[in-house]
Amino acid sequence: MGVAASSEGNWDGSTMPSQKDKLAIVTGANSGIGFAAAKALAVRGAHVILACRNEGRGRRAEELIRQELAKLPTDDVGSVEFMLVDIGDPASVRDFARAFHEKFDRLDLLINNAGVSVPAERYTPGGLEAHFAINHLGHFYLTSLLLDLLRQSKDQARVVNVSSLAHYFSWMFLDFSTLGHTRGSLRDYMTTKMANLLFTYELQRRLQSAQVENVVAVAAHPGLAHTDIWNRYYRSTFSSWLAEIIVWLVSWLPFMTPQMGVLPILYAATMMNVKGGEYYGPNGFLHARGYPALEAGAESSHSLEDANKLWKLSEDTLNEKFKLEDISSCSASMKVKTISRVEKDFTQEVQSDKLKVFRNYDPALHPFERPREYTRALNAAKLERLFAKPFVGALDGHCDGVTALATNPKSLVAFVSGAADGEVRVWDLPRRKCVWNVYGHRGFVRGLAVTPDGNTFYSCSEDKTVKQWALRVKDEDEDVPTALATFTSKEPFLYVPCRARDSNGSSIDIMTGIDHHWSQNMFATCGSKVQVWDPSRSTPTHEFAWGADSINSVHFNPAEASLLASTGSDRNITLYDIRVASSMRKIVMEMRSNALAWNPMEPMNFTVANEDHNLYTFDMRKMNRAMTVHKDHVSAVMDVAYSPTGREFVSGSYDRTIRIFKVRSAKSREVYHTQRMQRIFSVKFSADANFVLSGSDDTNIRIWKAEASKKLSKVNPRERRKMEYNESLKERYQHLREISRISKHRHVPKAIKKAAEAKREANAREEKKMANRRAHAKDGAVPHTNIRQKVVVKEME
Repeated sequence: MGVAASSEGNWDGSTMPSQKDKLAIVTGANSGIGFAAAKALAVRGAHVILACRNEGRGRRAEELIRQELAKLPTDDVGSVEFMLVDIGDPASVRDFARAFHEKFDRLDLLINNAGVSVPAERYTPGGLEAHFAINHLGHFYLTSLLLDLLRQSKDQARVVNVSSLAHYFSWMFLDFSTLGHTRGSLRDYMTTKMANLLFTYELQRRLQSAQVENVVAVAAHPGLAHTDIWNRYYRSTFSSWLAEIIVWLVSWLPFMTPQMGVLPILYAATMMNVKGGEYYGPNGFLHARGYPALEAGAESSHSLEDANKLWKLSEDTLNEKFKLEDISSCSASMKVKTISRVEKDFTQEVQSDKLKVFRNYDPALHPFERPREYTRALNAAKLERLFAKPFVGALDGHCDGVTALATNPKSLVAFVSGAADGEVRVWDLPRRKCVWNVYGHRGFVRGLAVTPDGNTFYSCSEDKTVKQWALRVKDEDEDVPTALATFTSKEPFLYVPCRARDSNGSSIDIMTGIDHHWSQNMFATCGSKVQVWDPSRSTPTHEFAWGADSINSVHFNPAEASLLASTGSDRNITLYDIRVASSMRKIVMEMRSNALAWNPMEPMNFTVANEDHNLYTFDMRKMNRAMTVHKDHVSAVMDVAYSPTGREFVSGSYDRTIRIFKVRSAKSREVYHTQRMQRIFSVKFSADANFVLSGSDDTNIRIWKAEASKKLSKVNPRERRKMEYNESLKERYQHLREISRISKHRHVPKAIKKAAEAKREANAREEKKMANRRAHAKDGAVPHTNIRQKVVVKEME
């Protein structure tokens, strides 16, 4: 079967353009696809002619549609009108066209839908084979007689020929010498459905050749839709009782309804992006079900030789030439093309002006649109990888490993870092220069937090102190900065989970992190318990404890002012409410989480960095399972930080790599590493989301581009348009194999590649073992376990 060239998305008809003041004809509109098409067009404002051969059924369809239109609250609905025509009788078609010319002076849309699978009589009263006469010849003749009115349309007029999936099988017995003579219902039906496509493509070619620009011919098919045409086939082919059984059985098959099957026909008839000579059908498996998509059709449907044979056979059978020749000769005698230019459009005002480039966007002059777009998308993907140079620079100056980072929410310039030797540094990022530094602590700096106004920041350390500093530029002659305030705790801010003893032998708790409230003047620290501090007081205002082990990190929710979350070394993730001074909820995971970050744009969601090499995104409203499991790291994940946009987050790992994930993606879109970079303890996004900063065990702070191939210098409008065009092409063709392979390929160190392969092999072995157990156990004895649920051991409230 033909392959769909491109999907048009899940188009369900809700975005169909208004058809107000348009005039349409739908043949065979009394039931099935024709009835659904006529009704949909009338609802959108068109005046629809129901062209039917059975007056009783046609009048009944007319009344049903009018009743439906009367129920609609809007006044923009259209109307319907029944007109009698036997599409299989050329004389009746001629009378219909004459009556239509007397009533109307134009036609905007012609849907040639009428068809039969098993006609009541093998031959029409005129002696023509019924399939050939009804499915093809009648529509060929009707289109010829109404083409002059189609040319009078104010907008682009369309001829939509309804074909079928059956045309794919007509190659087995396609013989135009016998067309018009009965050879069996199924063979004749398939052949005439192929004729619908041959007629469509040949009509479009002749319209272009005759320079008829406001009329196009397109084709569509409804896929596997259950209509009366199937029931009539079963009842005429089998005995009565067997036919009824088959009809009942078929009703249970996954056929589409006529309302769903009509979507490709409506798309081809109404959407502005449809071009002449295109063929639309469902986008599902074998084009049998789904939403409208562009389809190639069978290869034989594009045969010029067969199309010309069919055209000549049709004209010879009717003993009448197609009316296109009269129109083309008239056009040739009246249409005169001249070259005229406005001088000012081609004259430079000054010598440095760029000359304007004039282009003709007529699709007929630019064939092979999709192959050319694919080539451009492939080149764009290659150039993206070619220009992927993510490393911007390094900030050196620390004498020990960098353990904490903090960005200023009000400035892109100031940036704070802390090291394992107790040194705190303030940096000027644009200049990549240290503004000032001070040894503010006598142990590891375990956490940094900048206040919402961006004027001060807090640092905490193993020496049991929290210090407040001014976040400002130090003059050359200024003394070493001093802390604005010092808060002393019984708890040293130590990373490893343990308990210590003071000089009197009393137990003191260990604390591990700090975070400032997003809007209020308070901050929180964590150790064996979570403490909330007011800067105006020397002791904590709130203390929370749930469990015996120490807590690794604590963070305030960006939206809920009284909510904060923590991760503990006993594998717990806990939510706290300051208003009631109590813990709300707690979950225990399989392994310990090292860091936590809230999504600033979706404040109900947060992501944790875990020791099992993965990151997990949770919804705090339903914490019994993870929303997404983010994989790719091959060692413990040490830190995680969200972009200000809330669409991405960055993680740093013990495997010496930095990875950037999309919020809903299980796989990372970028991985950064260098030969000298060691274990990463802290990562941050810059306030403009354009850069990523990382602090590692090798004493360096590194700056990376969030988009590896993004240009850092100023981009002019022409470059921006080109970049946006390339991005749209890559997104459109991202699922094609070569483009997907190039876009996703990343070079990683050999050790990481080997570890990833070993991890995949271990997972595959585990899956195979569980599959074998299920195959040799009772049903339900070895249940399927989702990793998103498996990672949560238990939930407590």
